[in-house]
Amino acid sequence: MAKYVDLPISRRLLSQAGQRGLPAVVAQLRASYYLARLSTGDRLPPVRELAKQLKVSPTTALELYRALELEGFVVGR
Repeated sequence: MAKYVDLPISRRLLSQAGQRGLPAVVAQLRASYYLARLSTGDRLPPVRELAKQLKVSPTTALELYRALELEGFVVGR
């Protein structure tokens, strides 16, 4: 089974960010990449798994991934 990285996203930041604050979460992930907490080729958890980890709806997790994809930060498969 494929191993996924734990995303360095705090649930508190995500809950405070809400719908309009997704750019703050994207910025946190981008900073984690530049600080070498995430690296190229790391596999991110599936949307449902991420939603479960962060205790958010799958829609919120999907929007987070879409925002990252629009920036060219991740590639969906």
